Amino acid sequence: MDRKSSKPSGNRGTIFALGSLHRLPHPAGGIRTPFPNPMKILTPFASLLFAGVLAFAASGCSKKCSDEDPRARITNNGTQNASVQIKTSGGSTVNINNVAAGASSDYANYAAGSTTFTLKVNNVDYVKTTDVSKCHEYTIAIDRSNVITVTDTDRNN
Repeated sequence: MDRKSSKPSGNRGTIFALGSLHRLPHPAGGIRTPFPNPMKILTPFASLLFAGVLAFAASGCSKKCSDEDPRARITNNGTQNASVQIKTSGGSTVNINNVAAGASSDYANYAAGSTTFTLKVNNVDYVKTTDVSKCHEYTIAIDRSNVITVTDTDRNN
């Protein structure tokens, strides 16, 4: 029915009553609405959205580290200042000096391979040798008893 008159409006599936829309079954089956099929509208948009999400996901899968040298830092959980000498199998040396008790140093980079970490606390050397790999970072921790632990973290994880 047309809202302004009592004559049929030609839209057989919809009745207007007091400003609200009521849907009736269409004689051909299904429910007839005054709106277009949302799938016809959303299909191009959905394809574009899916392509965008896929591209974003693929960009997030790239490695964080690409063949970069390992790096290390000191975490000094002891009671005195600590220093470390990092000596690689190629003979190069990197020093991280005077890390205060309760502090961590910045990272220092060095060559991959067999590496010797020599920590010095109160003029006493503590030595730890380990193999190190590219794209890894190592935290050299010293505890209150001057026990050294080396924790390896893959930078691609």
